[in-house]
Amino acid sequence: FPNSMGRDEINIPELKGYPKFEIDRDYKGMQGEKTYYSNGAIETNAFETEKGLTKASFNPNGDLEKVEFGNIDVNLNGVNQTITESLEGDAKRTTEYYNDKLSMVRYEADGRQKELFFNDGKVESYYDSPIDKNSDEPRHSLYFNRLGMLEDAYN
Repeated sequence: FPNSMGRDEINIPELKGYPKFEIDRDYKGMQGEKTYYSNGAIETNAFETEKGLTKASFNPNGDLEKVEFGNIDVNLNGVNQTITESLEGDAKRTTEYYNDKLSMVRYEADGRQKELFFNDGKVESYYDSPIDKNSDEPRHSLYFNRLGMLEDAYN
């Protein structure tokens, strides 16, 4: 008979990912404090927005690589994004988009990390483990099949 524990049961507030970052302005053209590479290309541009001080970083070819504002860092690599939020205390949440799709959310605080991995927008696996790989603290892993049913669980 079917397993009643499915991925829809996972509702962990700290694992709510940051929305995909939309490039909504010309970060090179904004009026701000700019630094330049030796080839004359813009390296960084820092300017004020509705989000406060925003700093955009570019590679020597002129491609946007990183945007920082408030407690958010967005690293860009083509359509792939890694968004890191610095939260209260030493807590940190990282949201990754791979090929324009949500692929992972990680939350780290108090020596532990929780992770959700996605495949085509559906939860594929969940991990809760100590950050220190050598720790004897408990570890939990859940794996789900394509239908969303719990397939394996490890402690």
